[in-house]
Amino acid sequence: MIHFLKGTLTLKMPTWIEMDVNNIGYGLTIPLSTFDNLPEENEQISLFTHLYVKEDILALYGFSTRQEKEMFLMLLKISGIGPKAAIAIESSLSNNQIRNAVITQDVKILSSVPGIGKKTAERIILDLKDKLSKKYNLSSSGTQTKEIPEIESDSNDAIKALITLGYNSNHAVKAVNTVVKNGFEGKIEQLIKEALKIRG
Repeated sequence: MIHFLKGTLTLKMPTWIEMDVNNIGYGLTIPLSTFDNLPEENEQISLFTHLYVKEDILALYGFSTRQEKEMFLMLLKISGIGPKAAIAIESSLSNNQIRNAVITQDVKILSSVPGIGKKTAERIILDLKDKLSKKYNLSSSGTQTKEIPEIESDSNDAIKALITLGYNSNHAVKAVNTVVKNGFEGKIEQLIKEALKIRG
C-alpha cells in the first residue's frame, strides 16, 4: 500500500497531478482543496495517498492533508459512494463544511454536489453522523466552516474539472460559460465552485 509520496510536481491540473518520485512518474487524482495547496510545477511536494483497487481499476488518489484522506476513506465506505463521488464531495465542500452538514443533517448542501442526490445525501448523514461526532467531539451547533482560497483561472481546465466531478460535457461548458458571462474574473477554483452552483 502506498501511504504517501514525496517528489517533484511535474504537472498540475485542478483534479489531476503528475509527480516524479525517484525517476518514476505517478499520476494522481486530487480534490480541488488539494490543488489549492500545490506549489508551482517542478517544485517538491509531499502528498498522502490512497491506492484504489477494484476489479480492473487501479487508481491513485492524493491529498494535501491527512484529514482530507481520512474523509475520503470514510466516504468510500458508504454504500453508493465511489472514489469519483468522494472526490466530487471534497472538491465542492471543505472538510469542515462536510462535517457541519452531517452533524446538522443538512441534506440540501450535500445534495448540491454533482452526482449526489437526496437519498445519497441522507445516507451520508446516517453513516457518518456518529463517527464524526465522536471523532471531532462535535455537537449540532459546534461546527466550523472555512473559505477555500482562490487559485489561477482557466476556463478549459474548469470545464475538464467539472466533467471529472460528474457533469456531462454540455452542462460543464454551459455552467462555466454562464459564470464567465456574468463577469467573473477570479481564479480557477472559485470559478469551478461558482459553476458547481449551476444545476442542469
